[in-house]
Amino acid sequence: MTQLAVTVLAISLTSAVVEATEFELLPYSSNGYAFSSVRYDGLSEFSEDDFDYSFFPTGKMPFGTAFGCALNVDGSLTPNQYCPIQTDILVARPFYLVAGISDVRIFAAADDRVQVFFNEVDVSGGMRVHDNCPELDSLAFNVPNSILRFYPEVNHIKIRARDLGGASYINIRILGTAAGKAMISQQRALSGQLILP
Repeated sequence: MTQLAVTVLAISLTSAVVEATEFELLPYSSNGYAFSSVRYDGLSEFSEDDFDYSFFPTGKMPFGTAFGCALNVDGSLTPNQYCPIQTDILVARPFYLVAGISDVRIFAAADDRVQVFFNEVDVSGGMRVHDNCPELDSLAFNVPNSILRFYPEVNHIKIRARDLGGASYINIRILGTAAGKAMISQQRALSGQLILP
């Protein structure tokens, strides 16, 4: 192989490398979530994909009480929708993913317990505990790539947040990894589409 051919091949291989980038699919305090407050363990079938939650009102994260801890009274992180204490707050949102998105992670701030389902799979491994005041990114859950659904299929994230008294709070953000800026742009366009349950 000539030196010129080697150089051309090296340039081609270099240009073909696309850097994987982690970015926010849905930031904290996003809109389009269906929510409801129920008694502890109420609506146990809620996590199933075919559960009809169209009767839930919709609103913007976070949900909880506008009193109590720092996040409960901190500007854009103050709950937009009141949910009473000593209940389970059920939260659901359908959304699309561009083909190729991987390594989805969910971060949560919760007071006092949270369980997270992604496409019916309990990615939190049961009810996770966070006593005392909620903290951003204090709880993290990895979503297996094998359960991701790509557009036009719909993904469903569902959350059961439990308050034990004092003040209630739930807010989440979702991150994913994309191969290049074009994929990120495509995903951001899809993430902005609100899908009716």
